[in-house]
Amino acid sequence: MAKISGGGDLRQYEIFDNPSERTQSIAPYVVVLQSHLLEGLPSAIGAPLLVPDHAERFAYLSVDVEFRGVAFVLSLYEIATFGERQLRRPLGDLLAYHDEIARGLQRLLNGF
Repeated sequence: MAKISGGGDLRQYEIFDNPSERTQSIAPYVVVLQSHLLEGLPSAIGAPLLVPDHAERFAYLSVDVEFRGVAFVLSLYEIATFGERQLRRPLGDLLAYHDEIARGLQRLLNGF
């Protein structure tokens, strides 16, 4: 499995602090989307967790979630790659939203 800086394994749907200082105010967190079964990759595919007031919503590509008692929007159409050094320490996960996220990724990548 891909390793993160803290020495742990990078897991699908884990939440990390957004490493981009420029966008932290509107997207304080990022979520790993790629499977944890992929090993040895130097980066991970993820998407931002946006503050709802700053999220442009698209059907199936925007997933409303709650993290630490606060509402966010997982913006699947804003996929980015993150180097393993950028993702320091997992803060939690969105495993409870697996079905909604998987449907959104299917829509994004396959169109249906």
